[in-house]
Amino acid sequence: ESAREQELEDTVRRLVADWDGRVELDLLGPMAAYDFVTKPAPGE
Repeated sequence: ESAREQELEDTVRRLVADWDGRVELDLLGPMAAYDFVTKPAPGE
């Protein structure tokens, strides 16, 4: 929901600050649905 974009970004910033040194977090998007589809390489 585009209207809540700022809320999401603020939440991600808080998580990054809270989890500093423990996780690496990147916010990407918007992305097309097919960007989440994976398939094995030929021969696997």
